[in-house]
Amino acid sequence: DTEDRIQSIYAGRVSASPHKYTDGHYLTVRAAAESDSAYRLVFETDGRLVTRYRAGVRPQVEYVEGCA
Repeated sequence: DTEDRIQSIYAGRVSASPHKYTDGHYLTVRAAAESDSAYRLVFETDGRLVTRYRAGVRPQVEYVEGCA
């Protein structure tokens, strides 16, 4: 999918930040339900297309290098 598609699907719940290693972005999606506020989806992009994604609990899901 494209960055625009992610923004459209999760409208109002996406925050974008620069990717640490590429010209892309991290698109972080908040859960719709307040009771699930600890959970996030993180889409990594090349600036246009999604290249990877992950889901999990904050703060670990937002670690750039992953959780080891």
